Parts: sequence; structure tokens; C-alpha cells
Amino acid sequence: MKNFVKKHIKTLLLTWLGCSAVFVLFYIFVISSQKKVLARLDSEVSKRKSEYEQILLSASPENREKLTEQLKELRGSVSQFIMSYADSANLTFDIGRIADTQKVSDLIIKTKADQAIANCSNVSENQVFLSFKSGFNQFYTFLNALERHQPVVFINNFSISRPQQVQPGNDVSMDLAVYVAKNQPALGKK
Repeated sequence: MKNFVKKHIKTLLLTWLGCSAVFVLFYIFVISSQKKVLARLDSEVSKRKSEYEQILLSASPENREKLTEQLKELRGSVSQFIMSYADSANLTFDIGRIADTQKVSDLIIKTKADQAIANCSNVSENQVFLSFKSGFNQFYTFLNALERHQPVVFINNFSISRPQQVQPGNDVSMDLAVYVAKNQPALGKK
């Protein structure tokens, strides 16, 4: 009978150990991986919930007015750097007027066709090449006036050289860039 009890206890103990091992393996491979998935889903739900709350807040009239004001401010700041397509035709006249005001002589203006800007479908770059004769003070005041022009005229580079012959003033050449909003067709028209 002792052998029978020992054999029964041994069988019972091995069964318990086997079941415990299966339970531990089940927990490691099934339940813990499901906890990771559950944690990821909880974070995604909380993210979506915050987005939903943000949408609800932005739908309120007060926030809509704030967003409209922010959009107007952003458009105003962009208009300082980007010239409208209609105004781009007057750019050479503006530069000529500035040159006359600053008393530079022999002004030659050459423009290059609008160049596309990478990853930007609404704005193009218009390059303008200037050459003229001026003294240092006239050049300085002309450069200052160009920098203050609205919308902004970017001065890529310039060079000043002495004339070959004895003449008053230096030979100046400048490379300018202006960003122009592309001409958008009116809605409903083709």
C-alpha cells in the first residue's frame, strides 16, 4: 500500500507540476502578448479621444474665431514675403523707381522666367538681374531701399568693380530673387 500511495502522490505531483508549467507557458506566450496589444490599443484610444476633444473644441464659435484670426495673421505675414502674380508685373517699374530715387545711372534690368520651387505648388521664384553705375553712397542707399521693399526682395549676391576707364561711379551687378504666388484661375472658370 505504501508503494501505491507513493506512486499516487508522485503521479499527482507530476500532474500538478505539468499543469503549472502549461499555465506558466500559456501566461508567457498568450496573456503577456495580449497585455502588450491591450496597452497599445489603450494608447491609441486615448490619442483618438484627445483628437476628438480637440475637434469638439475647435467647432465652438469662440475657437473658430481664434483660428480665423490666426489664419489672417499667417496670411499677412506670408504676404510680406510673397508677391501676388498681378503685382509681379510692376516689379521692374518699382526697381526703376527706386533706382531713380537713389540716383543710380545706366540701370539695366533683366528678368528670368519664373522658376519652380521644389515641393511648392503655389509659389515660384522670379529672378531679376541688375547692372548699373553708382558711387558707394548711392549703392548703399539703393541696397537699403531694396531691402525695405514690400514684399521682400531677396538679394542673392552682388559685385562691385571699378570701371576700366576713368568715370565717376563703380560698376555694380546684382542678382535678386522675388517669390511670386502662382496665378490661380478663378473658381468655376476653365
